[in-house]
Formats: sequence, C-alpha cells, structure tokens
Amino acid sequence: MKIIFFCGTLQPGKDGVGDYTLQLAEELSKQGHLVNIVALNDKYAEEDCDSNKLAERISIRIIRLSALSEWKNRLKKATEIVGEFNPDWISLQFVPYAYNNKGLPFNLPYNLKSVFNGHKVHVMYHELWVENRDIKGKLLAFLQRKIIGFLHKMLAPQLSHTHVPVYAQRLRLIGVKAKALPVFSNIPNIKTNINHIEGSFTVGFFSQVTYRKEIIEFLKNLSVGCVNKNLKLNIVVIGGTYNKVEKFIEQINALENMVCTVRHTGFLDSDNVSMALSNCNIGITPVPRHLLGKSGSVAAFLSHGIPVAAPFIKEGYENMDVGFFDQDIVSAIISDANFSCIATAAKKAVEISSRVTPKAVTNNFSIDLS
Repeated sequence: MKIIFFCGTLQPGKDGVGDYTLQLAEELSKQGHLVNIVALNDKYAEEDCDSNKLAERISIRIIRLSALSEWKNRLKKATEIVGEFNPDWISLQFVPYAYNNKGLPFNLPYNLKSVFNGHKVHVMYHELWVENRDIKGKLLAFLQRKIIGFLHKMLAPQLSHTHVPVYAQRLRLIGVKAKALPVFSNIPNIKTNINHIEGSFTVGFFSQVTYRKEIIEFLKNLSVGCVNKNLKLNIVVIGGTYNKVEKFIEQINALENMVCTVRHTGFLDSDNVSMALSNCNIGITPVPRHLLGKSGSVAAFLSHGIPVAAPFIKEGYENMDVGFFDQDIVSAIISDANFSCIATAAKKAVEISSRVTPKAVTNNFSIDLS
C-alpha cells in the first residue's frame, strides 16, 4: 500500500504524536509499504523542509511544513504532495493542539477536505476535547467536540482508530465509530539477562513521577508486604526530569514507616532503559487508570513482560474500566499491593508482552486498512 500520514510536528523527542507517527511509518516501510509523512504545522521547523529517512529496509519521505509559513502556502504544498504520491490511504493523526495553539483548529476540516481530495481517509484520534470543569473549560470542550464532529463529517473517513475505550465511547456519542489501536512501546526489548537481586523487590517509574496520595498509599502497603516477606523494597526512577525526580525522592524519603531505597538512573540510552525496565518486578504509573492504553511508559513496561501498578483513579472515573480494549492486557494491570495479585499479573504480562510492540500494533493497523 501507499500511505501518507499527516501530523502536527515531527521534531524527534519533542512531540509524542510525531514520534509515534514516525515509528509507525518505519514499521510499515519494513513491511514493504510506501510511506510519506507530512508535518502540517511543525513548530520546530524554521522553514519548510523535504527529506528522506534512509536506513536498512526503510525509505520514507518526510516533509516538515513550518508553522511560521502561511497556511495557504502549506496547504498548497500538501495538495501537491498528495497529488504526486497518489496514496491508497491518507492517515490523519489528530490532536486538537497540534494544528492550533489554542486547541481550536476551526478551519482544519475545510482545509483538509480540499487537500485529501477524494482519497480514502483514516483518522487516529490521539486526543479529544478537554475535560476542564470550569466555565471556560466547558466552552472549550464544547467547541472542540463540534470541530471533531465536523471533521468527521467533512472527511468521511473509511476508518477511525483511538487508543482507549473511554475515547471510543465519547466518539460514539457524536457519531464516530472508532476501532481499537493501542499505543506501542518505543523502547525495543534487548532481551538482556534479568538480574533480580535475591531478597529484594524492585518497583520502577519510567519517565514520569507524580507524588499522588494513591501512589504513596500503594507504596506504603507494598513496603509492609515486603517487610512481611523479608524483602528489601527498591524504588527506581528511570529517566525523567532531574529536578522533579529529586523532589519526588525527597518526599519518599521523608515518609514515616516507609522501608525502602530510592534512586534515579538519570538519562539512559534505549538499550540501558530496556535493561532497567527488565530488572523491575513491577512498574508503577501516575497515569489515570482509564487512560493507560495511551501511555508509552506503560506500554514499555508491558512489552518487557513487566506488570504495571495503576493506583490512580481520577475523580469521576471510579466506574470506568481500565484503559485497554484487550482484556488480557487488563489482566497485567495491578490495582492492589497484594503479592498474590502481583504474581498473577506478572505471568499475564509475559504472555501479552508482544501485543504492545511496534510490529504487532503496525500489523493490526495494516490489517484494518486492508
């Protein structure tokens, strides 16, 4: 197939959706598909640029259209690129803020209809409308919801995807039927020898830490369980912003009756991140439980066969399911600091580890397109 992706920004490491799109495109290219990517509103490109990404089995044309350029000029170039490539599918990677700084891309449906010009369209809904509960937030949510509904009407996509069940439910309310496509891990598993230290139990945070009462309560309960089992509790923060991590470590160390050691790995390259993930007994995430399926850090743990504790439930989502469509993956998620539950989830995490890799998700994507 010939597929052209449209996203907002393609600056590596600066935009999660851009990184996701590039990795998805690379996997498709490895499978023999022809792929172009257009960043339609690149905030990190001072001028428009057109290049090819070349590597083993990979040849992808990457076009970055600068946010500093006039929209009419970018749309003209995008139309020319689509006409020249003549794709079988056009895939829009949608986030409201990717195409407008205020999250209100009013003109996007009109503009893309002319650019896409009768081609088969796919839309990946990475984000929907905001959830703020004040008057300003409610107005913003209302407008974003209207824009998404109009985008669907104007583009009439043959296929839509989203990452989590709660987004699929919201999309159904405005007449959009979206299939499941989870976020994949961007940390390749190097299959290192697992080096669990005898007599210890290691909990890992990856990339993001937040001092939430639910997380602290989980860690306290786990600490008690480790003492009862004569295990030493180790907490390791893999990557993450230095100042934020240091503050988090200070807060953990200040807790009373908390028996553990806490350390920060600092920045690690991909191979060493993989080793650090593999050497955890469980991962733990501050991401709300209903949004787990859109978290790259959660996918990274799971792809390494490591179960994930998700103790944080956002207010108003107490009755919402865990944020995965795949119930086998849900079985690898831990709610309570109970060693019996952890052991069951650990076995399931090994079983489902291959389902959240780039290759597996890309296979699902290409099957749905077919």
